[in-house]
Amino acid sequence: MKTFIWTWPTRLFHWLLVISLLVAYFVSDKESKLHVHLIAGYWVAALVLFRIIWGFIGPLYAQFRHLPLDTDLTLKAQQKGKKIYAGHNPIASLVMLGMLGMLLLIILTGLFTYLESKDQLGIFSMGLDKEAFHAFHEFLVNFFIGLVIFHLLGVFIDLINNKKAAALPSIFTGYKYIDAQAAELKEWQKWFTVLYACGALLGSVLLF
Repeated sequence: MKTFIWTWPTRLFHWLLVISLLVAYFVSDKESKLHVHLIAGYWVAALVLFRIIWGFIGPLYAQFRHLPLDTDLTLKAQQKGKKIYAGHNPIASLVMLGMLGMLLLIILTGLFTYLESKDQLGIFSMGLDKEAFHAFHEFLVNFFIGLVIFHLLGVFIDLINNKKAAALPSIFTGYKYIDAQAAELKEWQKWFTVLYACGALLGSVLLF
């Protein structure tokens, strides 16, 4: 049975975040591209904030309260023949939340690094200089890359074990071949996404 799982705002968030992170990472070592790095970082922050809000007001499967966080099922969820989850499985849920938390720390340390370089952090510097914030920022980025690798490994395992209900095709199409309740995007959720995107675009123009 073909069931609609991931609505377009969730899928758009995912791919825009991937693009923003890749841009931020590949220009991070180029001083001449600092402006591009800042813009990409801004979009990472805007997208993470959207996903956090979406986790409370989004449709079925996107909401945090629908994440299966029963740790007793975590390892079993990846075994062939065990329960197949329509949305995130337990491991994917934990990794997704971990990635969001890590991104928040990366955003904050990146912002602190920039503000400290401009002597604008003041008492919030906690006695640390730009180099200290930058080192912590890089450490978090490397840790995040580890989570991404773990995430991709999980996607690969899921693709092998659950060919028809695999997560990978669904993040492109929104559909899984599974018997489950379909996600439904309400009209006000569409308008919220559009207005949020317009606000994020306006913010990037005013800030940069």
